[in-house]
Amino acid sequence: MRVFIECNKFGDLPFGLKANSWLNSPDIAQSPSTFPPSPIKDEIGEGNGGGIRRGGRNDLRPGANDSQFSVAICFKNVEKRQLYDRKAFIFHNLFINVAIFTATSFPFTEYQYADIFIVAIVILLFLFLDSIESFSTSSQPCSYNKTMMCKLAPIAAYSTISFLFYDITFVVFGFLRKKNSTYANVRTTLEARKGPSKVFIIAFRLGVVMGFLLIANGLLVLYIAINLFKLYYGDDWGDLFESTTDYGFGRSSMALFDRVSGVIYTKATTIGANDVDILMRNILEDDPRNLVFIADNVGDNVGGIAGIFGSYATPSCAAIIVESISSIGVNHDLTTIMYTLLVIFVGILIRLLKTLFATNFCKSKAVKEIELTLKRQWIILTASITVGIALVTWIPLLSLFTIFNSGTQKVVKN
Repeated sequence: MRVFIECNKFGDLPFGLKANSWLNSPDIAQSPSTFPPSPIKDEIGEGNGGGIRRGGRNDLRPGANDSQFSVAICFKNVEKRQLYDRKAFIFHNLFINVAIFTATSFPFTEYQYADIFIVAIVILLFLFLDSIESFSTSSQPCSYNKTMMCKLAPIAAYSTISFLFYDITFVVFGFLRKKNSTYANVRTTLEARKGPSKVFIIAFRLGVVMGFLLIANGLLVLYIAINLFKLYYGDDWGDLFESTTDYGFGRSSMALFDRVSGVIYTKATTIGANDVDILMRNILEDDPRNLVFIADNVGDNVGGIAGIFGSYATPSCAAIIVESISSIGVNHDLTTIMYTLLVIFVGILIRLLKTLFATNFCKSKAVKEIELTLKRQWIILTASITVGIALVTWIPLLSLFTIFNSGTQKVVKN
């Protein structure tokens, strides 16, 4: 007699039941084949090379029937599966710990080389800017308004401070970005076992955290730098905002390091992990069991976000300088001169609402619904940000102001 035993699709007993309760259950004789088909099968009976014979010395219990043998063999598979799961769990934990360790150690190695670049740029920046007026600290008439006196030489010192101001924040928030990016990809990988709805929400939320961390802190640090420099420059808004230009220069240069480091981190971890998987575990690069994509996504996140940060940093500082040497800066209208920062702030708020829509109000329960959810939120984002920027432009911006362009004045009407 040959009997084929089929466990459930996970090779496990039904959830919430233990082996002893199943072996002693009076209902198992009526439900030995109620489980879905599974590739996990055991063959018992005579002639199978050491199979279990009913009523023989290999019986788990005297007088056990076929159904009880089914549960016993299924439980035997459970033990094998649990052993495999424990090994997989240990391996996954090891890989995750290595990924987290490299995400911690790699930035410190990167910053050692970045420090050399920062020191060299600081020295050259100070010498070149301060040598324009032979390191003089005297005041001279401003180039765009001869009735005002401007301090030209201190621009070098404050420009250098502005550059260093961002470099310090880059080290702190760059470290947090890499740590968060690693944890985000690891958590997304683990949540993927629970279905597309859960993993999409987790991935979306953790992804926007890095974006908000970068943009919001860049906006905050720039606002703090402007107010600190204002204590020295006072009403000299031209030199005040000229000193902040090196904040944008610092952001662009450090974004270059993040772009390059993201590629290096990705390639180093991907090549190393692929060699281990192919040589030791016989797992191909595109195999779903290959966890290399965690490191790959970390590098993509770091490099991509750094590119976005560098793209918005310099234009925002340049726009503030243009506003400072216009009639807005001459009249010392702080609300209007912060127009660029207000646009960024409105964009952050609208994107926060868009995130809540995608993860709380319109959840995707299947893979095919994710694309529709993304399209809806992009439509909402486009409409909302258009209205938001229109309001910011209409309320704080003056109805008429003058821009100085290479010695000529141009009137702008709002």
